[in-house]
Amino acid sequence: MNSILFAALVIPLQAFETYKASAMRFDANTEVSVPIVDLRSLDTPIRDQGQEGLCTSFAVNAALEQGTGLDLSEQHLWSLYRTYDLTDALAAATQGVTTEAVWPYYSPSPMRPIRIAAAVRSYRTLRNMPEIIDALKRQAPVVLAVDVTATWQDPQNGYIQLGGDVTGGHAIKVSGIFKDSYHTYFFLKNSWGTDYGDNGWAYLPVEYCQTYWCSFTEVTTSPAGNMPQ
Repeated sequence: MNSILFAALVIPLQAFETYKASAMRFDANTEVSVPIVDLRSLDTPIRDQGQEGLCTSFAVNAALEQGTGLDLSEQHLWSLYRTYDLTDALAAATQGVTTEAVWPYYSPSPMRPIRIAAAVRSYRTLRNMPEIIDALKRQAPVVLAVDVTATWQDPQNGYIQLGGDVTGGHAIKVSGIFKDSYHTYFFLKNSWGTDYGDNGWAYLPVEYCQTYWCSFTEVTTSPAGNMPQ
C-alpha cells in the first residue's frame, strides 16, 4: 500500500485526538488466562473502503453483519453522522442501516426506497482483558478504535508491529483472540481490501495497546425482524 493511499484511509490525527478525549482507554495490563476464540467464520467477506476515510462506518457495519450474512450499506450509515467519531457511528446505527443493494458504496444516493436491515440496539465500552474475552466467548460483536503508526501500512503476513509515531486513528472489527509462543493477538477484520495483510486480515498484539491508545466496544445488534417499532 502506498503512503498516499494509507494517509487517506486513516482517521486524521487531530480528529482522532478529539475522539480520544471523550472515549475510555482499554487497560491492557490486566493479567488473565487467554483462550483461543476465533469468530472469523461468522464474518462476512472482507470489504474495501477504497480511498474513502469511512472506517468507522465499515467497522460498525462489520459488527452488525456478524453471523447474519448481510451486506450492509456503509454510505447509508455514513450519511447519518459524517464524522470520524466511532461513538457517533454507533449512535447513528441505532437508527438502522439498509443493505448495499439499496444504497451502493459509490452511489451518492439510494437506488431504491430504504428498508432497514439491521441496527445497533446498544453498546458499551470494554475496560480490560477479562471483559473483552467474556464478550468474544459470548460471540458478541466487538469494534476497536486504535492509534495507527506506519507499521499498519504493510504488515508482513498481517502481523502489526510495535514502533513509530502515531499518524492517525482507525476503527476496525475484532473477530477473536489467539496466542503463539511469544504474544497474544487480536484477529482484526480490516476494511482495506483483500490485498492488505493476510487476505484482508490483521493481527494486533495485545502489547500494542500497552504502548498505544486502544478502546474496545461491545455492540448489541437488532436484526430487522427484531427491531423495536
